[in-house]
This record gives sequence, structure tokens and C-alpha cells, in this order.
Amino acid sequence: MIRAQITTPWTGTGAADDENRPHLAGAYALSSWTDVTGQQNVVPDPNLYTVEITCTQAVYDAIAADPAYDVLWAEPLEERIEP
Repeated sequence: MIRAQITTPWTGTGAADDENRPHLAGAYALSSWTDVTGQQNVVPDPNLYTVEITCTQAVYDAIAADPAYDVLWAEPLEERIEP
């Protein structure tokens, strides 16, 4: 698994049935994502913010190759083995 911070635009109208969310989350199968910009649920101008994600290596490789997103940093997560 990989943990990374990536810039992405918002998508969604903000309505209850179409909440604001990162475009990246709809485009790729992420294990998790968190808004790390700390902004309110309002689309910024320009429409760009930063999320921290976890995903598989294959998904990360696809995101890193996609010119729609900028990877700020990435690191492998250590796999924990439960006793």
C-alpha cells in the first residue's frame, strides 16, 4: 500500500445526494482519502485542493502517470502482520 498527498479538483454540487468530494476518489479505487487542506465544504477558486490517500501500488502508479493530478509526496506503508 502507498500513502500519498495529491492535488485534485472537487466534484459534486454540495447537495445531500451529490456531496463535494475529490475528483480523484471517483476516478480511482482508493482505500481511503482525507482532505488535508482543512478548507470548508466550499469549492475553491481555482478548484484545487489536497487530499491524503492510501491505495495499492498499481493505483498509485496510474495516478502518478495521470497529468490531471500532481503528486506532492508518496511513501510505502509498512504491512502489519497481526499475531
